[in-house]
Amino acid sequence: MRPDREAEYVEPADPFCGRCTAMTEFTTAPSTFTVSMIGTSLLGWGSRCRECGSDGRVLWFVFGIPLIPLGRYRVISSGGGEYYGRKRLAGRRISALTAALQAVPDVPAQVLDDAAYQQADELWLSGEPRDALRLFEEARASHEASSAADDPAVIHLRLRAAQALLATHHRHAALALFEHVAAGAALRLGPDHPVSRWAAAAAGRAADSWTSPKRLAGLLAVAADPTAEIPTDQDVRGATHQIRLHASAARAHLRIGKVEQALWYVDNALGAGYELHGPDHPDTAVLRHTLHTVAEAANPQDKKLQDEIHACQQTWQPK
Repeated sequence: MRPDREAEYVEPADPFCGRCTAMTEFTTAPSTFTVSMIGTSLLGWGSRCRECGSDGRVLWFVFGIPLIPLGRYRVISSGGGEYYGRKRLAGRRISALTAALQAVPDVPAQVLDDAAYQQADELWLSGEPRDALRLFEEARASHEASSAADDPAVIHLRLRAAQALLATHHRHAALALFEHVAAGAALRLGPDHPVSRWAAAAAGRAADSWTSPKRLAGLLAVAADPTAEIPTDQDVRGATHQIRLHASAARAHLRIGKVEQALWYVDNALGAGYELHGPDHPDTAVLRHTLHTVAEAANPQDKKLQDEIHACQQTWQPK
């Protein structure tokens, strides 16, 4: 992916890629110390990840020589002998996030016949997610230019792009796209359709991969500022990314009960969505659905908030 495009997916404060996250759980960085050659030490056991640069290490109890293994970690140096760390999981627990990286059901025939998609899928299966992302994005842009945003082919390609984003350290962008497609698929295909269920599960796993809902909301608040206007008159791709980040931030704030903040984010997203796509676009319908979710979560006794939600609904109703 070219550097100017990669800049659209800058991720704040979370250094591990999706695949390393899938195989580990959050932990404080392992403490290492030795006194007279007695203590703990991190020693290598695995190769460096090409996506996030994390190294596989074993924490050992040392008594002159390594004696007792205390756990396996993936670590990233933060300088001065300090590390970011995630503890490696064993057995079936590894599947918590990896399902979001598995095969998407019901591949449309027109996608299977797309040469760019075929090449992207080969790269994905051969463990080259960064190159696969570039081609998935090309195939997605091509189909979006000729088909509706809720066409099954576009839905599938967006899910594949979200997978590649997740695998290449663009976790916030992946979450925002997974959530957007999950809502769009439910509106177009119905909530019980296999693709809708798969997308909803993938979005849920992506959201749960952060240490807590509060941390996720805080990180998305950094990525999507509700007080800043989303530019829609320059880079359509970048604007679309920001719109989805704002919608994802709205959902994240709903999870921790901050309905007023969620309303700010979805109102911002709808304003940019109307300007970029218009009121009748399928992607705008997804944003209105998010606004409906915010309205349902609001306290009916909070008259001020209810008035704000009603005004927002009136402003962004279909034309």
